[in-house]
Amino acid sequence: MLVRLVVPDRALLDLQEAVNEVLGGDPGGFLGPGRWTPHVTLAHRIRPEQVGAALAVLDGARELDADAVTCRRWDSDGRRVWDLWGSADADGP
Repeated sequence: MLVRLVVPDRALLDLQEAVNEVLGGDPGGFLGPGRWTPHVTLAHRIRPEQVGAALAVLDGARELDADAVTCRRWDSDGRRVWDLWGSADADGP
């Protein structure tokens, strides 16, 4: 998987904490406050021989402001994904 990390501001961290509380906590241990790693997934199932080309495409990519249009949860143990909000296709990555 190829991801780009997101630098969260206080508002995003507060929202993440509120969502965690509404959902009743984090049984898996990855989404709780201080344990969550905000990121944007750029590619799934990238093969080792594709990494160089993917990084070349991103070379020189600058920081940018963006709005999220959906948010999904990936359960790596159960190998399933579901929408937290938005309209993403929840059939899988």
